[in-house]
Amino acid sequence: IHVKAVNALGQATSTPLLLEPMESAKFDPPKVMKVQAEPNRYGCLRLSWGLSEQQAWVTTVTLEVRLKTANSKQWSEEPVPVPRLMRQRPMEVCRLLHGTEYHIQIRVRYHQSPWSEWSNSNTAVTLERAPTGRLDSWMKVSREQRQKSLSVHLFWKPSKQFRANGKILYYVVSRQRQPLKKGQLCVTLDSHCVFQLP
Repeated sequence: IHVKAVNALGQATSTPLLLEPMESAKFDPPKVMKVQAEPNRYGCLRLSWGLSEQQAWVTTVTLEVRLKTANSKQWSEEPVPVPRLMRQRPMEVCRLLHGTEYHIQIRVRYHQSPWSEWSNSNTAVTLERAPTGRLDSWMKVSREQRQKSLSVHLFWKPSKQFRANGKILYYVVSRQRQPLKKGQLCVTLDSHCVFQLP
């Protein structure tokens, strides 16, 4: 692009500006078609997406992903950049919490063009995995005069390092040095249990 000014005495021309149309175009919002948990990959979601019909011919774009958990009102502060992604190819988002529902949106641009608006939101739940970390526990022991056994009240709560990694179905309290089934003292949904010991 350049500008030329002309009068009776001659003309003057501006320095040409090189404009790459694709570098200036703002894309339509992309579509998130499907989000699902990655099989056998904990903390990962697989995302299928596409460009609008008019822009489906573009082969390579830069993509950003933003997420929020189902109970959050705030999107992630830093969108996850995905540089130079091939058109329509599914992508993975990892390092997520286990057994958690996420809302996901994406946006695209071509090289340094302006970002598109954010796409529609789609939802998926990451795979659950076994709990990790420790529980803090304490107990109260009392002896009934008529009985020859002790009544044990055991209580617990998650420590700071504990991660549920999904929905806790139940707690199993068992004695050590016993096979699991024989050593079981109680199975409960509560964070306490009462049992008798000799």
